[in-house]
Amino acid sequence: MVQAPEVTTRVDKAISQILPICDSPLKREVLFIKDTALTAIADQAALQTINQGLVDKAS
Repeated sequence: MVQAPEVTTRVDKAISQILPICDSPLKREVLFIKDTALTAIADQAALQTINQGLVDKAS
């Protein structure tokens, strides 16, 4: 399974390569996709930590 920091780095790298070739109106949408992806990655990591804590507590 790919870890959150690795995915975050890949998203940042891809977006940094895409932005210079985007027309101005499209840049806003690309940044929206970046923000959404990074938020989803952070949420998933947080939920995984919470879930593991609950599993450990129940054991």
